[in-house]
Amino acid sequence: MDVVLAPLDGAVAMSAVAADATVGVPETLTWAELPARVRQLEGAGARWIWSDTREIYPRLLEASVRVDRCRDLRLCHAILAGSAYLPERLPSVGDPRWEPVDPVLVDAGEAG
Repeated sequence: MDVVLAPLDGAVAMSAVAADATVGVPETLTWAELPARVRQLEGAGARWIWSDTREIYPRLLEASVRVDRCRDLRLCHAILAGSAYLPERLPSVGDPRWEPVDPVLVDAGEAG
């Protein structure tokens, strides 16, 4: 099962996507609620999809939550944008929505 996380203003939208691409009912969680829900779904073997690891993962690490597998869409975009194997430039190159966000800093010693 894939689980898509999308930051909102002060919250996170989360939707599960089944193997047949069926999208589950979206949930809206506060940042404080997110670690417990991620811990629960991680135990079920979830694969996470989010826009930027630097925006989401430090908040999970602060709660001592780690994930085994994730897809960082911003990182995927950066890799493809710089690839010499694409026949033409991605149309999204230069779009500010794909630019890196400011990271949330976490003291790794405190993350457990």
